[in-house]
Amino acid sequence: MLVLLLLQLKHWYIDFVAQTPEMVAGKGIYGNPKGVLHSAQHSLATFVILLFFVSPLFAVLLAAFDFVTHYHIDWVKMNYGCRDIQNPKFWNHLGLDQMAHQIVFFSILPNTNDYRFHFFLPVSSNCVSVLIFWIFLFAIHMFLKYIVFFSLLQF
Repeated sequence: MLVLLLLQLKHWYIDFVAQTPEMVAGKGIYGNPKGVLHSAQHSLATFVILLFFVSPLFAVLLAAFDFVTHYHIDWVKMNYGCRDIQNPKFWNHLGLDQMAHQIVFFSILPNTNDYRFHFFLPVSSNCVSVLIFWIFLFAIHMFLKYIVFFSLLQF
């Protein structure tokens, strides 16, 4: 549970304390340096946290996964979500955005030493375990992509 706590604290600080108005505006423009910087901050912090629980190479892979998913979740919210804070849809979309980020954290957890689910941990030479791990990451990516997109259309 320590990894989850650290990831949640990291997420709160970078999303709600350290994020600048320029980053918020940049998240809605695909490839904007400010939006990329925001996700890079998440990725770097995730990397540092995970260094205490996994190998450096695996920390890089999981941090890259956090970068890609965080960037796209935020981009979808900025382009399809309600931006009017007075509208109840804004809060629905903000909650959905935060839930999607938490799902990413839960997909990272089984791959840390904090949770020893070796079936998903690609540290052995067992090619099947590595393949299953990457299929798992791809499935999480597709789930996030479609659940966020279609949920925003429903609100």
